[in-house]
Amino acid sequence: MTTTDMTAAETGGAMRNGVDTATLFATLDAVKQAPQAARFQFRARNQWVSGTHNRTTIADYYGVGEERAHERTFVFDADHPAVLVGKDNGWPTSPPPGTSPSPRSAPPSPATST
Repeated sequence: MTTTDMTAAETGGAMRNGVDTATLFATLDAVKQAPQAARFQFRARNQWVSGTHNRTTIADYYGVGEERAHERTFVFDADHPAVLVGKDNGWPTSPPPGTSPSPRSAPPSPATST
């Protein structure tokens, strides 16, 4: 038997690689019964800011027969580095709740001269 042949009852509610396999296989079984439920459309909206800098927002999607919203909106900026005529403005503008941007994702600090 392959993993795609397993049903939710056969998984025993195990977690595997962070995935609730019982829920995963129950979802696969439900989609087999109603294939239209597998139709999803994910969206990202881009807004030009300036030069090579743009802002992307991910908030809503279509799935399981209706319009839906993510639990929170994701916003992040993208830009080219200075060597490619950009200003390197790429970083998340909306860190996850309860966190702060990591040093890699925070905007660059201005250089200080001594």
